[in-house]
Amino acid sequence: MEADIGDNIAAGWLERVLEDWMPSVAPLCPYYPGRKNPRAAFSAFIQAAREFGNARRA
Repeated sequence: MEADIGDNIAAGWLERVLEDWMPSVAPLCPYYPGRKNPRAAFSAFIQAAREFGNARRA
């Protein structure tokens, strides 16, 4: 995944090929059931995932 090799692309060690053929996708797409009272650990995970996604876009 690009998240694993992004630093190498930025450093110029790797190069993207066939970039026009690659679909644009979100870096992280969790699917989960909506619940009124999710557990604290689950809520913390979702918050961390959102922050990670926002940091990757910046």
